[in-house]
Order: sequence, then structure tokens, then C-alpha cells
Amino acid sequence: MKLIAYSNNVAVTLSYGEFVYGSTYCLYLDKQFIGDFKCAHYYLKGLEFDRQYEIEVRSNNKIIGTQTIKTKKEKKIVKLSLKADGKTLLTKNIQKAIDDLGDDEVLYFPKGDYLTGALYLKNNVDIYLEKDAKIIGSPFKEDYLPKIKA
Repeated sequence: MKLIAYSNNVAVTLSYGEFVYGSTYCLYLDKQFIGDFKCAHYYLKGLEFDRQYEIEVRSNNKIIGTQTIKTKKEKKIVKLSLKADGKTLLTKNIQKAIDDLGDDEVLYFPKGDYLTGALYLKNNVDIYLEKDAKIIGSPFKEDYLPKIKA
């Protein structure tokens, strides 16, 4: 069983060997029954931020797995206010927003077309694209220079 925390949500994934097609799995959160599922994935939404939870999965009264996970801290939203017309090159503006982003912040792209060249993403950067927000790669090779060694 694998758990991944996304903000105040947790994805529960059963691995090959744990998941058997047609079986029913029961999910417990802090020893309380939450519900059952019949697929290899379950998504717990709307949990408290920055809190530790014990998650257990059972099938036929047999424990498949028990793990603890801590949800992430609530983050502040940093909303981009750029001319997102798909024609204006926004690489420097977007890169500055990424560089200035704190560990407790999410970079939010409102609806629009954000034309950019190469961007460097630091560790633990959270980016959220609103519906109909697109990050579009520039068609010009020079917008990706200088090359960044991976």
C-alpha cells in the first residue's frame, strides 16, 4: 500500500499483489470506517491540513496495510497577473514568480495562454492551473537558451 499526501488530500494506492480484481476493500481513517472501494486507488479529500492520520485498508477482515501519513500545511495562493494571450513571451515573469515562491505558497495560473521558454523549477514548487489555463512552449529555439544541464 502506498500513500501520497497532496495538500489536505491523500491518495491510497494498492500495489500489484495487494489488489485483486473483484475484491472489496474497506478503508479506515484513524480507526473509523470511511467506506469501501473496488479499485486499486482511493482518494481521501478535504482532510485537515498539517495533521497526521492513520490509514488502514482491509479485505475480507484481513489487514492489507496500515500506515500513517501527515497532510501538508495549508499554502497561500500567489496568483499570476500577466497578459496571458498566447503571444506575449512570459518566461522572465513566470520564472521570477517561481523563484520568489515560498515553501508555504502555491503559484496559481488563472485562465489564459501562458507562452514561455525554458523554466527552472526548484524543489517543492506547487503550481495550480485553473480550468482553461495553458502553459505553452515557445516555438522559438532561442527562448530555451542558455541550456540548463540536467
